[in-house]
Amino acid sequence: EDQLAALKGAASAASAAQAAPAAPADAAAPAAAAAESPVPSPRPAAPPRVPDSDELLQKLRSGVPEKRKQLEAKVAALYTQAEEALKAGDEAAARAALEERAQARVALEALDAGQVERRRKLEQEARDLYAQAEKALLAGDESAARSFLARREATNAALAELGDA
Repeated sequence: EDQLAALKGAASAASAAQAAPAAPADAAAPAAAAAESPVPSPRPAAPPRVPDSDELLQKLRSGVPEKRKQLEAKVAALYTQAEEALKAGDEAAARAALEERAQARVALEALDAGQVERRRKLEQEARDLYAQAEKALLAGDESAARSFLARREATNAALAELGDA
């Protein structure tokens, strides 16, 4: 008990020392101490509303088919432009159109590769969720199993949307 009382006394003395302001050494010190004293900062503004991830994903998903159509149209238009330039005898313009067409095709292939990767990830996620549901059932946790299966169903719906795009 004596040690406990001694610790309490030491703690209260330390907190009193921290709370007491130090005496300024010269006349300029009070101004410096006032400038250093913490001014209560105004309440931080609420963070801007961030759209929910489902909303963002939906926008991305709907944008992919549109982007694909734009790139396909650009590839076709550039090929036609190159043909017309050749017919007109403008080899430099034809070459420039074909080079731009090649860049558009690379962008289209990258878009397709992204879709393939997304499909692969969603398929893996669906398999993992099913395995987690099985484990939960074996452990006797039917509620968790239902939750995993519901998430798997949502993942399969996303896969179906990807297939429709």
